[in-house]
Amino acid sequence: MKKQGNDFLKNPEHRFHFELAEKLGRTVAELLYGSPAHRPLSSMELTEWSALYNVRAVERESEEKKAKVRRR
Repeated sequence: MKKQGNDFLKNPEHRFHFELAEKLGRTVAELLYGSPAHRPLSSMELTEWSALYNVRAVERESEEKKAKVRRR
């Protein structure tokens, strides 16, 4: 059996699905396949969430670099 955390490191998309599910208060299965209470996310919506996630990661990295320069 492989370790789940290791999969998150090797597969950022897998981690993204879990982080988005947590943020939306749903399971990964509900996001991708739907449930009686929720429709699945469309491919377009999932792609847009992923793009937002990536943009925010770049912004955080940029802010961290700026903060590091200011501390010098």
